[in-house]
This record gives sequence, C-alpha cells and structure tokens, in this order.
Amino acid sequence: MLKKITQGLSVFAASIAMLFVAGCSDSPEDVVVKYMEAIIDGDIKAANKFSTQPSHEMNKFVMAKVSSNADAKAALKKLKSKRSKLK
Repeated sequence: MLKKITQGLSVFAASIAMLFVAGCSDSPEDVVVKYMEAIIDGDIKAANKFSTQPSHEMNKFVMAKVSSNADAKAALKKLKSKRSKLK
C-alpha cells in the first residue's frame, strides 16, 4: 500500500512539474526528466527550479518519501534509464 502511495506521489509530482512550469525553454518532457532526476539525486534546489512555488513543499515531501523507499527510488531510476535510451 505504501509503495503504491509513494509511486503515485512521484507521478503526481512529475505531473505538477510538467503542467505548471512556465518560462522554460526546455520541452515539457525534458523538464519532467530533469525534475525526476533532481528528485532521484535529492537535489531540492533543482527540483524547485523545475516546479512552481506552490509545489515546493510537495517536492520536499516527495523527496523524503523517495529517499526512504528503495522501491520508489528504483522505479525512478528505471524511468531515467528508459528515457536515456530513447534519446
């Protein structure tokens, strides 16, 4: 149950980043990848760069959940790996 919640939060956070990023020259897909990489790396400043001010508190929550859950971290790394193969 916790695994599903954590994964759901990660997807939700990525969706927020993709939908609300403004003034960025990167494509929406690139922004999501950079946001997720920041979450994986535990880089709150980078995650905040690719999201809006209201979602910054959510970034902290998602990062804490990902860093404490090996399954969530593995799932995000798998996404990153798949994305790099598509380039």
